[in-house]
Amino acid sequence: NLDPAWLTRVRLASVRLANCSASFVSKDGLILTNHHCVESCLAENSSKERSLIEDGFLARSREQEIRCGAQVADVLVEMQDVTAELSAATRGLDDRAANEARKRRLTELESTCEKTPVRGQGKRPPKCQAVTLYNGGQYFLYKYRRYTDVRLVFAPEAAIAAFGGDPDNFQFPRWCLDMGLLRAYEDGRPV
Repeated sequence: NLDPAWLTRVRLASVRLANCSASFVSKDGLILTNHHCVESCLAENSSKERSLIEDGFLARSREQEIRCGAQVADVLVEMQDVTAELSAATRGLDDRAANEARKRRLTELESTCEKTPVRGQGKRPPKCQAVTLYNGGQYFLYKYRRYTDVRLVFAPEAAIAAFGGDPDNFQFPRWCLDMGLLRAYEDGRPV
């Protein structure tokens, strides 16, 4: 039953990582994604003596989870249609002036958005992104809850993550363990 409550639950379980998609899979902030999405964290936490990419990684407790310094996890918490505002800002202008006015107004909307907390999401302001849809037919302001404390929980060794030589994660059938588990934290606790 695809009612609004179901769609909201799915949206709030969906995670945007740096250049990857993922999903929350537990009530304790556990995030499932593809192996290549955690490789930079594996490399960042490897040493000359130990390659986490080659050996894999498993945190046997939360205390052993390792921080991924360059990783963020964004969750889309709200979408605001700003099409009318953009139309008003560009009404009557030639193409070049309209383009400049549009860019200026989108930047203003993002900036204002990032200073205003989203209702029901605590005091932390969102990460905001202006999104153009249908070649400028609609404009939305996407508001994300951003988690900057993301830790590696599990990643298999690269040899099993890419076993079978599949060229990408859309190949079927697949014979590899192309996965990685992360956990999002906020204020030192799992989200």
